[in-house]
Amino acid sequence: MRKLVYTLAALLIIGIAACSDDHGTYGDFNVESQLSLGELVSVTTGTSYDLKVAREVDTNYVYYAALQDTLKDANGNFVTGDDGNLVITPDTVWYNSKITGHMYETEPLYCGSAADTFKLTIYSNARWYAPVPTNTKTVWVFNINSTLSGGGDSYTMFCVARNRATSRPTPALFYIYTQDSTIMWKIPIYQAGERDK
Repeated sequence: MRKLVYTLAALLIIGIAACSDDHGTYGDFNVESQLSLGELVSVTTGTSYDLKVAREVDTNYVYYAALQDTLKDANGNFVTGDDGNLVITPDTVWYNSKITGHMYETEPLYCGSAADTFKLTIYSNARWYAPVPTNTKTVWVFNINSTLSGGGDSYTMFCVARNRATSRPTPALFYIYTQDSTIMWKIPIYQAGERDK
């Protein structure tokens, strides 16, 4: 019986010591996000497309604060409006944050009129998103659901619907960006039409 009590006490002490260990954090959250694009390949035809950077933009994030101030007269008394309530004047203050964003815009991607699927390699140390383009009247470029988001080195896949009409005048704007929005890639996609001569 005494051995059983000693064994249970020893297990309890080991359990308490194990619970009190400091495991720290998972990863270094001070590391800046990185996001770059690799090869873009047509899964249907095997054609490789070269995404060239057309321009880069660096900017600081701008935030605003909505302030409200209760109006006072020359004597320091609060001013009351016709409705009997205090007169409150709203004001908006804009300020630059310390967060810097970097955007890469590629040269336009021109694809044929046939339906196609593309695979784009992504290199990153962060979580990223690649939502479906929504800037066109009809969505004709759409992302495969399982690749709308990811983390680290991976890939995204998007499809282009068949275009039976003339070439699309407005590009679909495909964005890929890190979770903290400090890096963004913008890819304009144009598509030829079957009625083009």
